Amino acid sequence: MATFVFSPPWFQGFDALFEFVSLIIAFVISYYSYRLFRITEQKKYHIMAYGFFFLFLALFIKITTNLQIYFEIVSSLTASVPLTFFIYAAGYFLHRFLFLLGLLCLFNIAVDIPDRRANIIIAVLLFVATFFSHSVFLIFHFIAALFLIIIFWHFMHNYQKKKTPASEIVALSFFLLLLSQFFFLFIPVTNELYVLGEVSQFFGFLLLLLNHVVILKK
Repeated sequence: MATFVFSPPWFQGFDALFEFVSLIIAFVISYYSYRLFRITEQKKYHIMAYGFFFLFLALFIKITTNLQIYFEIVSSLTASVPLTFFIYAAGYFLHRFLFLLGLLCLFNIAVDIPDRRANIIIAVLLFVATFFSHSVFLIFHFIAALFLIIIFWHFMHNYQKKKTPASEIVALSFFLLLLSQFFFLFIPVTNELYVLGEVSQFFGFLLLLLNHVVILKK
């Protein structure tokens, strides 16, 4: 069977906990972004709601798939190796595709793409890249890093203009999310980088939650 687990043995389970908290944060941000959209009718909040909902779904699927691998739930229910492999592979494909869709939505906040057809074309290309590529792991994290570079640049530029604590928190949060993708990219060198990637991603989501709390208090 192909290797799907990149976590060091001592970290298995902790990554699921980190991602579960990130999952809750993504859902909370999606929910309140939609509420802000209903109040302000600003398009960016509508896009943000979709983006974080896709991230929520992606993390949910990844956690579920990882737990099946760690505790061999699927293997205990069926002796069919091809079926077990299919469930694992399908889980990771859906995670990667939905995660990139979420980043595509956030990318739309940084770089406004008015034509829906362009977004559809990009989504199809993401599907092809995450499903048909022979180096799907590297392609996924490379594309995610490219999205996050543009997103981070946008929010960093926003911070340089506004110089507010909230804008600084957002810029830092996306820097940590970008950093996590670079750690994930080099996991083939040593899987200890998986730990750094998960921790960086976790604190990135925590800072996003902190920023949302600050916004809601205003």
